[in-house]
Order: sequence, then structure tokens, then C-alpha cells
Amino acid sequence: MLEEIEKSYNKISNVLNEDKKDIDELIKRKNELELRIRSFERLQKEYKRTLDNVHNIADSLLPITILKEKYADQICNFYDTMSFVDMLNQSLLNIKQRLDDMPKDISDIEYEITIDQYKNELSIITAAIDNLEKRKTIVLATDKLIAFGQMKYMYSQLIQKIPLNNDEISKLENMLRTLYNDFKNAKEEHNSIVKEQHFKRNELNNSITYVIKQFEYLNTFYKNIKLQFDPFLKELQPYDGNSFKANTGSAAVHVFFNLAFYLGFHRHCLMVKSLHIPSFLIIDQPCMPFLNTDDDKKQMDNIFRILNTVM
Repeated sequence: MLEEIEKSYNKISNVLNEDKKDIDELIKRKNELELRIRSFERLQKEYKRTLDNVHNIADSLLPITILKEKYADQICNFYDTMSFVDMLNQSLLNIKQRLDDMPKDISDIEYEITIDQYKNELSIITAAIDNLEKRKTIVLATDKLIAFGQMKYMYSQLIQKIPLNNDEISKLENMLRTLYNDFKNAKEEHNSIVKEQHFKRNELNNSITYVIKQFEYLNTFYKNIKLQFDPFLKELQPYDGNSFKANTGSAAVHVFFNLAFYLGFHRHCLMVKSLHIPSFLIIDQPCMPFLNTDDDKKQMDNIFRILNTVM
């Protein structure tokens, strides 16, 4: 009877393994194509961004050329001053050389053609995977019912012929009780960790809220929406009480978001006496998004007043 059960099982298992091997190969190729598509799209963006950055830096250093060519005699003839001008001039030359060295034959059309080729192959492979899954389901339906019916019958006949062993049953029951207790303890430990995480996240949000309340601009822009730490994105996001919303604010609002998060985060770390976070914070050009208007000047003053308060 055991031999017959094994034959029935192997019959199903062999068919499953054959189809699984084909599907695994297709899934492997599908993953490779998706990775290549993402890589090419990211490369296309990075190439454009690099070109823009290099051009912007070169433009910012152009006044050095005029300064060196037309006003060299007016620059104080001090070693430090001339060295600094020479250094900037050399930086400009290096950037121009870098622009000359960058490949000029990469076009958007080439990117798009390559990406489209990968996407076409990806759609073909995805359809092939779906067809294999459907075929596997149809082919195995009848065989599975027959084989499992045979095994169920043979198993019922086999049980009647095997004498019960009380020692084995007791051993298995003890193992089951041990496993259940382990599961119960693990579940309690998991719940405790989740509860602690929730508590710490609330403390962090309270520290962030303390900073947010001092930003007049932020309170006006998000008057009816709270800002809370999103544990998945690891950043500050608008929260309406049920779910996180898309962050669609201006560049100035993003400055307030970042300041509110990092200042609140440092305040939280100080309150819980964290040993893992250094007690310094580098903030690079927080005034960049603001213009020379009265309202923007007011917001810039607000930024540095809050920085002073938190520090």
C-alpha cells in the first residue's frame, strides 16, 4: 500500500517539477529584464542630471575667467588671493575638460529603443508564465483528484492495519504542547515589540509636533492635516488620521518638512538618551528656495529663530 501511495505521489510531483522548472527559468529572465529596464531608465535620468550639474557648475565659475583676464592687475597681489583665483580657474578648466570627455553620442532615442525592446520581451515572457500556470492547473486537475482519492482510500486501509502505540502518541502530544507554548510565547513577544514600536513612534511624533507648531508657514499650508513620521518611507508625511497622503508641497515646504523632522528627531534622541545618534546636525542652505520678498524674509527669520530655540 505504501508503494502504491508513493507511486501516486511521484506521478503528481514529477509533472509539478517539470512545469516548475520551466516557470522558474521564465521568472528568472523576467526579473533580469525588469532590472535592466530600471537600470536603463535610471541611467538615462542620471546622465541628463550629470550634464545639467556640470554645466551649472561651469556657468557659476565663468566670472573667474573675466576676473583673471580683465581685472588681474586690480586683484591684491597676495599669495593667498592669487592662489584662490588660480584654483577656481583650474577648476573651471577641469570641468570644461570633463564636458569634452563625456560621451556625446548617447541620445534619448537610443535609450527608448533599448528600453522598448526589453519591455516587448518582458510582455512576451509574462504571457508565457500565465499560459504555463493555466496549463498546469488544467492538466493536473483530473490527475490530482484521482491520485488523491486513491491515496485517501489506501491510507484509510493502512491505518486499520497499524496497531496504535500509546508511547508514540504521548510523545507526539508532548511535542505539540511544546510547540504551541513556543508559538504563544513568540506571539506575546511580537506583540510587546509592536507595542513598544508604537509608543516610541508616538514619542517621536510628539517631538516633531513641538517643532512644527513653531513654523507659521507650515501651519498655514497644512492647517487641517497633521505631519507624522512615516515608518516605511523614513520621512515626514502629511497624515489625515487614517493614512499618509502624497507630499505635494513647494520647495519651501520641503525645507520646513526636513527641518521639522531632523530637529524633532534630535530632540527625541536627547529625551530618550540615545547613544547611537551624534549630537550635531549639518543643515545645508536652508534658505535656497526663498526669494527676496518680505514674506520669504519673514520665513527665513523664522527658520533661524527656531534653529536657535531648538539648539
